[in-house]
Amino acid sequence: MSMVNSASSRLLLVSILSILCRCDSYSNKNYSGNLDIIHLRDYILAFEHCTTMVFTTEEVSLAPTSTRQSPIILYVYNTSISLMTGESIPEKFSMIRRRNSRPHCWATISILPERAGLFNFLFGRFFFDLPNYISLWQSHYFIIVTEVKDHVVIYFSKYQDFLPLHRLTEILLVDVTKGDNLLLTFEYFNAYHADKPNSRIKHSEVWYHIMCVSADCFDHIVRLGKNTSRLNKYFWTTKEMFDKYISLLRQVRLSEMILRNNSQSILYARETYKRIADVFSFHDFLIYLVLQDVLTFGHAGQRAHTLFPIGPPGFFYGKRFAFLMDGVQKYGFVSCYGLGQTPGILGTLSSPFDVTSWRYLGICMITVVLILTSILRRSTFDGLFLVVGLTLENSATLSVQEARPKVVGHTTFGVSTLVAIWSMLVGIILTNYYKTWFTMEMIVPTVYVSPWKNILDEDIRIFMPFETLLGNAFRILPSGDFYRYYYFYAAILNYCYLIIGNSSNLSIHGSERKIAHKLFFKLLPHFGMDDKLRDVQNGTFSVVGNEIPFFSKSSLLDYPIQPVEYDDQDGYGVLKALRACGKVALMDTEENILAIKKYLNYHHQDVTYVSGAAGSFFSDFRGWTMPQVRNNYVEERLNVFITSGILTRWKSLYNSWQPINPLARFANRTGRNVAAVSRIEYSSKVTTGFYALVLTRKENGYKMSYRLNKVSTFAAHVYTILSIILKILFVFNNIDPLLYFLHVVPLSSCSGSRLPIKRLIILISWPESYRLIKYITIAFGKFGQQKLLKFKRKALILMNGLQHFHGYCSTLPLSPCSE
Repeated sequence: MSMVNSASSRLLLVSILSILCRCDSYSNKNYSGNLDIIHLRDYILAFEHCTTMVFTTEEVSLAPTSTRQSPIILYVYNTSISLMTGESIPEKFSMIRRRNSRPHCWATISILPERAGLFNFLFGRFFFDLPNYISLWQSHYFIIVTEVKDHVVIYFSKYQDFLPLHRLTEILLVDVTKGDNLLLTFEYFNAYHADKPNSRIKHSEVWYHIMCVSADCFDHIVRLGKNTSRLNKYFWTTKEMFDKYISLLRQVRLSEMILRNNSQSILYARETYKRIADVFSFHDFLIYLVLQDVLTFGHAGQRAHTLFPIGPPGFFYGKRFAFLMDGVQKYGFVSCYGLGQTPGILGTLSSPFDVTSWRYLGICMITVVLILTSILRRSTFDGLFLVVGLTLENSATLSVQEARPKVVGHTTFGVSTLVAIWSMLVGIILTNYYKTWFTMEMIVPTVYVSPWKNILDEDIRIFMPFETLLGNAFRILPSGDFYRYYYFYAAILNYCYLIIGNSSNLSIHGSERKIAHKLFFKLLPHFGMDDKLRDVQNGTFSVVGNEIPFFSKSSLLDYPIQPVEYDDQDGYGVLKALRACGKVALMDTEENILAIKKYLNYHHQDVTYVSGAAGSFFSDFRGWTMPQVRNNYVEERLNVFITSGILTRWKSLYNSWQPINPLARFANRTGRNVAAVSRIEYSSKVTTGFYALVLTRKENGYKMSYRLNKVSTFAAHVYTILSIILKILFVFNNIDPLLYFLHVVPLSSCSGSRLPIKRLIILISWPESYRLIKYITIAFGKFGQQKLLKFKRKALILMNGLQHFHGYCSTLPLSPCSE
């Protein structure tokens, strides 16, 4: 076994030495070929509209052959130093004003790089990735003038898998050994050639041969570059697409089969999209829409260009990536802090007035009751029922015998005056004021407002999902709490650092600078740094070597922002903390907060949750980050989707199939898992009216004699109060008492000759003018009472005429008299 290993090692050493000797031969051998054979000046002239950089092994004097030619920069290969000239050249020369007939471009011409030892076939670093050259992330032409064309071709074929990272560079080869004709000869490298092409992908070559005159070569190269770069559509993917690739292809093939075999193609195509939306997130669904042609006609099978999920641009710096903005992401919060429990029936009835008003009203009522009880001859509850009846707009008064005072010789003028004042101020003005506000609250729903203006300014605990700052990139992080918490708090630290460092250059409010300063310096100790950003290596996220330190979530409980995740078991205690209605708020995107608030208010009716804007501190741009690619297929498709409104349409359609509800997964555990329907809220005043209606219906069939001038029994007083409450509810809820009476009257009363007129008198309100005249006549003597009795008799005659509506009762729908 050892002999085999030694033999293989010797064979490998021989191969390495042969390659090294071959590389040395490139620099030591005296070639007979001359650069003048290929007319080097004509090759440079082909890129006269570009800023050209020429690298050579010896000093070459190249003067511009045309006054229109752009600047030419000459360099000599020097591998012993690293001047980073590739970064300084674009910054300086791009500022020079010049008039070109064509768009500006960059061109790098490397003359005989093998003589400088830049082609190291052993280690495989791209020689055009050296610091001397212009950055590969800058769109430019790279022309290699070489004497070993075959070896260069082998070099590119060997490292073709790494070339997709540098596809802004268009590579051309010029063979100096074959230049004895009048035409210029180029070999154009196709970076989007698939090694295993699918039958549906358009056939392409790895190298395209170009022969042209100097004046037309640049146009040929531009056209060929556009045609080959459009093949980038078959090299796009996402981080998760390869895991779901087979499933996506099955959906596409199923769609194709249905479209071919069924005439209702539009309907079934919609069903196919719905099935895909049921399985994948919106990002994957959008990728399916953008790359639908690719999935249909085949994929190259290489992970060339990656489209990152929609997120902020802060995670990808530099010029290597392009950012296509979708919009501004704003955040909101939901909480029930400061609102208390949902009011019950009594709270609903007392909502028009505050506690102080009810206290003063109670004091006044007790005072009047005590005065009437102490003055009147009878020591019963007549004074109390009189005050309550007048307050609730009931037609109640005292008889002549009951209104006499205890002390002989005193007149009834004072008692009548007190009753009249109470009737006008409380029975009319205050009662109508109460009804007005009660009715307005029914028409205009109550708006609950959170006491917080900006939750980051408050000393509260904020729950924030991981995806809020990390976007969908959270899904590709390594598993484990350490990595998730580390990247989440690192994003906050970086965000606050940018605000603090650029506050003078950016239009940032003073409050945001204070928030950033507070969050930044409170988070530094957890990353093992002091206030002066010196490393002290004793923080929560301090890593020593390659070992991951022990991590505990409790070590970050003192920080105001806590990351959470919406899981099935509520492992982060989001719902438990929110239901406590403490100084806790859940912060998320505005769309998610709106759905969460609806869900919480529907399933947790004992408390009221409100939402609000979380401020502009974390608001940022959201879009798609993608590598810069020539004729970017995905970018063009997304631009069309955005500008035409197709993306908005697909978003609304996807949300209709998959409604936004991050907390819906808790439905089975916390409440009913049913769809939300239109219903009466728990705190609705209509609900309170239903409860009072049930109490009055309990009394159905109870016969009694109701006298307007005398109430003698306790049961009659209870019946009066319940009837008054029912009457008030009729007025507040805009219900016609007559129609309601005709529906709820017992069956026995329909067959009789008379309707229960006395009960109807209780339900129907007396006119306000009649009530005012009644109260005034009570205060000013017996003559007025006699006039009132005559008016009352006329009203009773009018009420008796209601019995003629018996025929109308039988025509009403759902009426008990219809039988």
